[in-house]
Amino acid sequence: MKKLPLATLGLCALTAIIYFLLSGGQPYVHPLSRLDAFGVTGRNLIGAASYAFIHIGLKHMLGNIVVLLGVGTVLESRIGSKDALCVYLISAIGSGFFYALLHPNIWVVGASAAVSGLIAASFITDFKKTVVVLVACIAAVPLIVFPATDTALDAFTQKTVEEKIGTITDINAMDQAAQELEEALQQPNLTQEEAIDIRQQLDEVQESLEEKQQEERELALAEEQVVKGRQTEAITPVSMEIHFIGMACALAYMYAFKRKAFTWFKEDVYDIVKPGDKRRSKRTRRH
Repeated sequence: MKKLPLATLGLCALTAIIYFLLSGGQPYVHPLSRLDAFGVTGRNLIGAASYAFIHIGLKHMLGNIVVLLGVGTVLESRIGSKDALCVYLISAIGSGFFYALLHPNIWVVGASAAVSGLIAASFITDFKKTVVVLVACIAAVPLIVFPATDTALDAFTQKTVEEKIGTITDINAMDQAAQELEEALQQPNLTQEEAIDIRQQLDEVQESLEEKQQEERELALAEEQVVKGRQTEAITPVSMEIHFIGMACALAYMYAFKRKAFTWFKEDVYDIVKPGDKRRSKRTRRH
């Protein structure tokens, strides 16, 4: 019976949990400056320990999680949970640290450099399976994950707009009721009991009106967050350099602690180049 890829599943879950904790359960983090302390820059090298778990948007996070889940599962099945976790963390921290030294004024967040490290390590442990899984992930992200995310965000925005319109309608009705009650209080022939009753009604309406106005502000903010979040996510540049640094860190770890994997890689490539060679004995593969 195959073991569950606990390290990979744990990293995926942790990434999603951190995202929604920072966003307060909303689709996007607002304000984005809330993430500043967690990103890595030349002035915040300690951010190399956290930036890989921080994402600026749903697509950014989900795209990384899909590839992490696919490639991480392949790698973990070959070298075990402990080493797979080490590859991920060393790729994340190493790439963040060295990239910040090279580009101290650039603020970086996201798991893609760490995921790139997993890809590099997975390539040398099981080349053919990694190619298949990576191609599947690369196809799934733009064809399934991103369109599904856009559909969900459109539905969320539409629902928010409808709720806001309903809230504004309620606010207008309450405002009208409050004005009528205020006019009623001005009537000269009111008894004391009637005045007290109208005052109580007016207080209740005004209290409900304040609650509805706060609700309308929150809905407007939620709508604005999604619009700005999608715009920011769409224009945020991607650095290929940090991905290559992540791969280098992963390969360095594999060479230091899992050197036999490079032999597995040679065997995989030999099988592809000369698949019909009967002179090679059957390989003894990993655990």
